[in-house]
Amino acid sequence: MNASSSISRRIFSPFFFSMLVVPTLLTAVARAQAPSFSMSLSPETVGIGSCAELTFEVQNNSGAEINDLSFTLNLPAGVVLSDPANPISDCGGTFDATDGGNTITLTGGSLGSNASCSASVGLTLLAEGPFSIISGDLTSDAGNSGNASVTIGIPSNGPALGFTKSFAESPVRLGGQTTLTYTIQNQSQTDAVGISFSDDLSPGIVVAGQPNIVNNCPDSTLTAIAGSQTVAFSGATLAAGQTCIISLDIVGLVAGRNISVSNNISSSFPGGNSVPSGRACGTLQV
Repeated sequence: MNASSSISRRIFSPFFFSMLVVPTLLTAVARAQAPSFSMSLSPETVGIGSCAELTFEVQNNSGAEINDLSFTLNLPAGVVLSDPANPISDCGGTFDATDGGNTITLTGGSLGSNASCSASVGLTLLAEGPFSIISGDLTSDAGNSGNASVTIGIPSNGPALGFTKSFAESPVRLGGQTTLTYTIQNQSQTDAVGISFSDDLSPGIVVAGQPNIVNNCPDSTLTAIAGSQTVAFSGATLAAGQTCIISLDIVGLVAGRNISVSNNISSSFPGGNSVPSGRACGTLQV
């Protein structure tokens, strides 16, 4: 056997081949793929003036960390960020949404291997719609994930209720009392029945010792126990185009910005199925 054939045999031996190929394969396996990107809305139908929660989901199905997650979303006319917008994210980086504004941004986010993250923000409907909400592309150091979209508008199979809440005074002193008012408007051309909602207030707000409840919503029951953090309302009937108001006194117990978002209000047409019309959102500064 000559020297050249011996050298060739060593170069192309299985061991030498594995030294060349395996690192390349490992590099390919470790390289991240662009994550999946989606949006969802809760509820998908709301009344004008009511709030909904928009949630972004990012899923990394690869075995490598992803960095520099970024996207921008410009809301269409007829939809704005709620006041409070209450942006919440566990995607790292900076998630920004200004109260009452129309732009949502995520910059510099990161996501571990085989992990997911979410970001949420409040939206308020200003007109009937429906409106298509379409994000810009989600980009990262793993590539372009494309955009995501949802649709928001008033209910088509049940009453559209405008549902808002406000505090008579904000700020209030620590331990101070003010009046919380809920306003419900039937924006449909048909009576709304079985109107109900609950509100867990916030950790820094409780029902006053003397709640001084005022409720002019027909056929309804309101429960708000002194010292509790829960308001429960049910059974109301509201004629087409009519508005009713509920108020009670509350106390601010935690200093700072207390964001207060109710659960969904729901109702039905007579004999129909109950449908949601969104949430009431507000802020009490203590």
